[in-house]
Amino acid sequence: MERGYEQATTSVIEEFHQENVILLELRTTLRPIPTHRSYLNAVIRGIQNAPSVLDNKIYVTLILSIDRSKSLDEALLTLELAKEYYSNGLVSGIDLSGNPLVGSSV
Repeated sequence: MERGYEQATTSVIEEFHQENVILLELRTTLRPIPTHRSYLNAVIRGIQNAPSVLDNKIYVTLILSIDRSKSLDEALLTLELAKEYYSNGLVSGIDLSGNPLVGSSV
């Protein structure tokens, strides 16, 4: 399953590169497949292994999205991972997503 997310990420990047995009912000909500960290690592591998990234033809940043409808624990985990991976230069920020009238976790 993780390999699929890695390949999908690479494919999206290459499609944008074909459209002459040189700076791309990808947003993703973490999924427990099988863990949030392993999902994030798969997406990051997809970015790092994209041919256009390796050739410095496109610059990709990753933004982690916190879904308001999810639990507070999930929001805190996303913040923790964002902080950890930001310090490594792999994540550029966070985003709040979802209906602001649904959920009370954030």
